[in-house]
Amino acid sequence: MKKNATYEEADMRAKANTMHMQPPKRLTILSRLRTIIHERWCAFKIKDNEADLQQLIDSLEKHHRTVFETTGNATIIIEEDTSISLVNQDFERLSGYSKEEIEGKMSWTLFIDKADLGKMMQYHRLRRIDPNAAPRNYYFKFIDRHGSTKDIYMTIAMIPGTKKSIASFKDISEQRRLEIEALEIAERERRTIGSDLHDGLGPHLVGIKFMLSLLKQKLASRKIPETENIDEIIRYIDQAVEKTRHLVKNLCPVDIDASGLEHALGELAAETMRLFGITCTVSFDGNAGIRDNTSATQLYFIAREAVNNAVKHSGAKHISISMERSTNSRIFSVKDDGEGISAWSRISGSGINIMKYRARLINALLDVLPGDNGGTNVVCVFQENSADEDSSNG
Repeated sequence: MKKNATYEEADMRAKANTMHMQPPKRLTILSRLRTIIHERWCAFKIKDNEADLQQLIDSLEKHHRTVFETTGNATIIIEEDTSISLVNQDFERLSGYSKEEIEGKMSWTLFIDKADLGKMMQYHRLRRIDPNAAPRNYYFKFIDRHGSTKDIYMTIAMIPGTKKSIASFKDISEQRRLEIEALEIAERERRTIGSDLHDGLGPHLVGIKFMLSLLKQKLASRKIPETENIDEIIRYIDQAVEKTRHLVKNLCPVDIDASGLEHALGELAAETMRLFGITCTVSFDGNAGIRDNTSATQLYFIAREAVNNAVKHSGAKHISISMERSTNSRIFSVKDDGEGISAWSRISGSGINIMKYRARLINALLDVLPGDNGGTNVVCVFQENSADEDSSNG
């Protein structure tokens, strides 16, 4: 009996301890209620934060869309597969298509003239490998919905962390038209001045020299001591005649015929060899002559600038000037065997920019490239007949 009592006492003590460890029923309910309130409060805050976050996202998207729409230029976002995912209203006006027709449905390649497409596709690929491997700015021909061609100056860059690029198009067709018009006026004035010097001042100076020679003979027959002074005057006349010839050559370097450019470049090559001891050759492929004097003159000045740069900066021993024909274009190039592109980096940017500007005036594309076997290659490419027609048509 005593043993059983001991068991009963132990059992009672265990129940008492258990009851002592459990919280009162009222406290348990309060604790659960507090937990539920905390969970719901957190859910409310999360929902509230989500709403704030969404509002912030909407605000930023609205801000960027406003900036995108008000850049002042036609702007698009380009995907890696060349499709256009976003356009602004300016691009709609430039292209003649609506956003619904373009976004996610059209490729930017559909708007590019065939002469520029190959180059721009290469830039598209290179840019996604290395954003610095392709130029950020360049000119090209844009074709709109109605088949009209527009001159465009484009700025393009990759969107960081993506394979997308954003491109801005500036229509410079009117600027281009004015440049051509100004060029034509300048060319007419240049030829007029050159003609006046060649046909007016030059013969006039030669006539004065002849008269002085006659005067010298008369004075000499009378044994007048000052006769020898006439020789000095004649020397000055000869210098003036030579300077006049140089002025005419600079103003009108190319004769107005199909072989004028080749002949003028031959003289440039001969002068380069005579003055600097550098081998300089000229080669024209078949009927590669250019009849338009304005275009031929611009190509001559491009060649002269490239030759001068090669002579002064690259340490070249040989320079070749050539005109070749490909399928639908002509390729005018000036190659040297000097130090290469590194030498051109020391040249003032204005020289290269002037060459590119001259090329653009005759609807040509100019680039400075490394040569196949070292050296530098200045390449100017223009479509067949463009050099003969564009300058005259404006």
